[in-house]
Parts: sequence; structure tokens; C-alpha cells
Amino acid sequence: MIANGQARLRMNKDTSARRVATWATMLLSSGEVDLSRHIESAGKQAKGGQVARLPSIPADTGSGHYAIEDLHGCTDGREFSGKIKGLARQYYGAAGIAFLEAVAGDYEIISSEIKGGLKKIIETFKLPAKHAPEAGRIAERFALVAYGGELATRHGITGWAVGSATKAAKTCFDAWFDQYGGAVGHEETALLNQVSSYIQAYGGSRFPSHDATNEDLAKVHIRSGFRKEGK
Repeated sequence: MIANGQARLRMNKDTSARRVATWATMLLSSGEVDLSRHIESAGKQAKGGQVARLPSIPADTGSGHYAIEDLHGCTDGREFSGKIKGLARQYYGAAGIAFLEAVAGDYEIISSEIKGGLKKIIETFKLPAKHAPEAGRIAERFALVAYGGELATRHGITGWAVGSATKAAKTCFDAWFDQYGGAVGHEETALLNQVSSYIQAYGGSRFPSHDATNEDLAKVHIRSGFRKEGK
């Protein structure tokens, strides 16, 4: 419902249609269990459109500190996380208010440049010519986050160097693209994984040799195909 941006249609006491609540928001976290696993736990398969609404980004940055890329002078991840929590309790909300004030003050300028800005950011992602449909949609969402970061930097809110937000968004997008089959597509990848799992599970019992005798074939109760060994 949050992803759809619209509440359910309901009636008032006089049976007239109640005004439908609408909103526009982005989800940036799915927790420790991603959407695909939630759906699979109910015995179903996630669709490409669902994955596009809530893409899962691998948390391991390869730095040796899991989700943390830079310790910024701290001795370990635990110290860094504690420092972040302490500063967030002290300064929460300040950047958000300043960002809204900046957007409101430059609304006309932002409205005229945002489409071109998003296009330039997406170009830095360097999507291959042939990519899954959901990859383009997800790239637009990552670009919007990057644009917001660059806008905040422009108004002196973040203290980051120009381009840092775009670089961070590209890093996250690349991680998603590489791990979740952005070039092929979620549904195609799921299909190939399903076929591969089936062959690994039943390759020896349901795939007799292509030159098997009738006696050997009679021993195969559920034949799914044949196998031919060779180089």
C-alpha cells in the first residue's frame, strides 16, 4: 500500500465515497529479510514489478566492516555505529528542515532542471543497451536519491564534495545490478535458478542416459528428460 501511494476506497456512514488518501514516498530499507524472501516464505515467487518497488542492496561493502565503508577515524564498526547513534540523538531533524527550506526557496529552479539532472545522473550509471525493464525503473529511483543529495550539498547542508551523493548512489545501484541480475531480469533469473535447482536435485534420478536401454528406462518412474555426457 505504501508503494502504491493510495489507501483503500472506503464509504462514509451515508454510503458516499470517502475521499481516498494519497501520498508519494520512497522506501529505502527492507530490513534484514528482503521482499523476495518474504514472498517465498509464503510459497510464492516475487514479480519483477515488486522487486522494482523495493530493490534489495547487498550490505557488505567489501571493506571488511560489512555495511560500513569508512570508519572515519574510529577503531572498529561498533565504535563508529555508536558515534552515529549519539550524534543522531543530538542533531536529528536539523538537516531535514534545512533541506525543505532550500527546496521551497528554489522550487521554480528545481522544477525546471530536475528532469535534465536525473538524466545526467542515470548516464553515470552506464546501463547496458540491453537490460531488464525493472533496471531502468530502479535506476530512476536511485538517481532521484542522488539528486536530492546533490541538491542538499549545493545548499551547504551535507558538507560533502560535489558528486559524492551521485557516486554513493551509483555504488549501491551497481551492487544491486550485479547481484540481482539487472542485465537479465528478476523473473528470467528466477526461472533459470529454478531449472538449475531442479536439475541439481533430480539430475541423477529423472534424467537417464540418452542411450539407456528399455530396462533402464523402466526403472525411472518420473522421466524429465535425458542426459548426454561428453566434452
